[in-house]
Amino acid sequence: MKLFELFEKKATASETLEWSWLGHRPSIYKFLIEGLDDAGRLLPDHTRLPDEKYVKQRGQLVKVAGARDGYLLLHTHRKPHPRQVDELVTVFARAVETFEEADVRALYDLLLNYDLMPSLELLMEQLSRYPLDPARVFTFAAQLALHATDRQALKFALIVLSFYQLPEVRALALLFSQHDEFTYYALLCLENFQDRFQSDCWMLAQCVYGWGRIHTIRALLPTLHERDKDLLDWLVREGFHNTVADGYLAALVVEHGQLLNRLSSKEIDNGLLHASGILIAALLDPNCPGPDIGHVKDGLKLVKEYLRHLTENRQTHMHQPTLIRLKEILRETEESNDPFIRTLQRKGWMQDRELRKLLALVLGDEELFMSSLDA
Repeated sequence: MKLFELFEKKATASETLEWSWLGHRPSIYKFLIEGLDDAGRLLPDHTRLPDEKYVKQRGQLVKVAGARDGYLLLHTHRKPHPRQVDELVTVFARAVETFEEADVRALYDLLLNYDLMPSLELLMEQLSRYPLDPARVFTFAAQLALHATDRQALKFALIVLSFYQLPEVRALALLFSQHDEFTYYALLCLENFQDRFQSDCWMLAQCVYGWGRIHTIRALLPTLHERDKDLLDWLVREGFHNTVADGYLAALVVEHGQLLNRLSSKEIDNGLLHASGILIAALLDPNCPGPDIGHVKDGLKLVKEYLRHLTENRQTHMHQPTLIRLKEILRETEESNDPFIRTLQRKGWMQDRELRKLLALVLGDEELFMSSLDA
């Protein structure tokens, strides 16, 4: 998403807002700060946010950090809600103009059960057009980020802070980005620092493993060039892996990491071969949440190069799930109604003798080998 350039760097307003009405619940900022190790990384036991029992339950997606926003971002058409956006911006403007507790609370209460993701672009556009004092806006958003006890309020604060190219904003974004619930919104802020964005993303990608990893890698990929060899190598070997589903990133990593070119080498190490097996397994999954192998350029050739290396490798037991899945695919008949199988049939997978032969050699499957002669 291209950020809107509205606010210039100006001195912040000196006023301090009153937040005691939030009660004795800890702010998310304080909770995360207390959960950092000596290296400044978030400890695993600080992934469960203190506001969890107050969040309106909307199915299992709430229980996995970042899942609801991730689903709305990648699996829906995200139809914006203009009336809700108008109301939100109007209430926000009043709170910024007055700094009065009643107006601040009205905004906060409005945010609690508001899904920001579907209307995110429209919201940012509306905010960019509204005539507000940049200093007061920054003061309000920064204090909201520090005091918010609820995740939706914090996300809104990060959205507003993404208009500012200030070191304080980057520091806050680097903290909040380490929690999967806030990674996407923190990346909006980090995008303003283009000279550091790639390094920030690489660092962040090694700190998050769920939805945060997915968002970070997707943001990182457009910044990569052939000269970024170390980063590309890390991406193919482990950067794609996440605790949600490897299929979200598999096709993107295969393309940007030029996996086919890597496998076309005469010899490769076991680490790359193992990673290739995981990537291909994700792409062969009929429930792959991202583009599957049928949508990968030269997908058939990629699989054959992978099998070629396996014919000379004695550790094929680690690749059994991928190999068994390939055998299942080749056993499918022409009458299959599975869209995934029919796509592979159109691309010539079932008729490819070399594919059957290579798979038969790796599995030691005489029947499959004989079928390669008849294909």
